[in-house]
Amino acid sequence: MLVVAASAFVAFAPATASAGLVSCGASDQPFIPWGDYTSYMLAPNGDAESGSQNWTFAGGAGVASGNETFYVEGAGDSHSVRIPAGGSATIDHPCVTIASLWMRFFARNAGRAGAPLQIRLVYRGLLGTVLSIVDVNGDIQTGSAWAPVDKQLMSGGLLGPLTATSMQIRLSVPSGSGGDIRVDDVNVDPMGHI
Repeated sequence: MLVVAASAFVAFAPATASAGLVSCGASDQPFIPWGDYTSYMLAPNGDAESGSQNWTFAGGAGVASGNETFYVEGAGDSHSVRIPAGGSATIDHPCVTIASLWMRFFARNAGRAGAPLQIRLVYRGLLGTVLSIVDVNGDIQTGSAWAPVDKQLMSGGLLGPLTATSMQIRLSVPSGSGGDIRVDDVNVDPMGHI
């Protein structure tokens, strides 16, 4: 029954896909140097090279100068997302669905060591109201140097309500943690898109 109800939520993607008017780009394997042969798609503006397009920021978060040091999305890249303690950065159209299992990105903590980065999936209904916020992986720790975070299991829409029509990825740093986390090149599993 779940498969039938959820099938309206799934659209399998070929090499390129789109989410409404947002282009999802082509899939590639940016994490091969770290032994990860999974195919990913850069989330729309997941590299922050188009400013705040497709992002919603709160609590002092925003686009900052400085790219992850491996330049996996291009040698000319020069920006990332900064999330200070108490801030959040939300990708509004991440191009994922129930069929998308993984996400991965680069991060570093320029603030207090041990400050966590929280990853939440935000499910919205037809009128844009929040139906559910799901913490799938718990908090992750990042070091002071740029590095890829471990693969994060998203489970697409499996954990969200069946009435959800869209999903966002929200990255946040808890207030009082002293964290000042930079994020770059947010990549998602290209199996599906919303």
